[in-house]
Amino acid sequence: MVYHAESDLATGQTSIDVAVATNFTPTLKAIANRFEAKTSSKVRVMSGSTGKLYAQVSNGLQVDVFLSADSVRVDRLIDADLAEEESRITYAIGRLVWWQPGGQSSFDQRGRLALESEIGAIALAQPKLAPYGLAAKETIETCTDLDHEHTQFVYSENIGQTFVHVATRNAVGGFVALANVLQQKRVVGNSFAIVPSRCHAPINQDAVVLSSTKQRKVAWEFLQFLQQPEIKLLITSAGYETP
Repeated sequence: MVYHAESDLATGQTSIDVAVATNFTPTLKAIANRFEAKTSSKVRVMSGSTGKLYAQVSNGLQVDVFLSADSVRVDRLIDADLAEEESRITYAIGRLVWWQPGGQSSFDQRGRLALESEIGAIALAQPKLAPYGLAAKETIETCTDLDHEHTQFVYSENIGQTFVHVATRNAVGGFVALANVLQQKRVVGNSFAIVPSRCHAPINQDAVVLSSTKQRKVAWEFLQFLQQPEIKLLITSAGYETP
C-alpha cells in the first residue's frame, strides 16, 4: 500500500507518514502521540522489517521519514539520492537478548551463551531482512558453540515475529530485542540474558527524511523531536541505548 503525506483539508492538520522497523513500532507510537500533542501535525505509522521497508521505499513507496533498524539501508538511500543526508540521525542503539521461556539464560565468564548441544529449534529474524537477525547470526557464530549442521533454526521476517515464535513455543528459545521482552510483563527476568556487545556489530538504528517528501518542514521537526532529552529518556526506558 502506498501512503501519501498531505494536509487534511477538513481540519487544516498536516500529516507525515513514517516507515519504521518492527522492533521500534510501539516506542514510535508513544513518541508520535507526544509529537502530535505538542504540534498541529499528525504522524501516520507503518511498520515492517527494515529490509522489506527499504525495498518498498526504493521502489517508490511515498513516506516522509524512514526509521531503519540499521545504518546500512540509510546509506543506500542516501547514495541513491532517495534521502536527505543532512537530516540523518542515529535515534537508537538496539540491544539483543537471548530469551528461553521456562529456562535460565546466561552468558558464562568467557562471554559465551551456555546452550545444550541438542537444544532444539532456535528462532531468529532473517539476517538479510532484519538487522537484529544479522546480529543474532553474528552472535551464534561468535559467542556460542552451536553445531550449525545439527541445529534447527526458525526464521521469521522481522523481530516481532521471532518473539511470537518463542512465545508460542514454536522454538525453544530465540534472539529478540530487549525492547520486546520489556514490553511483556510475563517474561521472567532470568529467562532472558542481554547479549554482550562484543558478540555482534552495534545495532545503530538510523533515521532520515526522504527526498520525495511533500512535508519537509514537519519531517525535519519530527527527527529533531526524536533527539529531545525527554524523548531520549523514553527510548532508553523502552530497552535501547541512545547516542
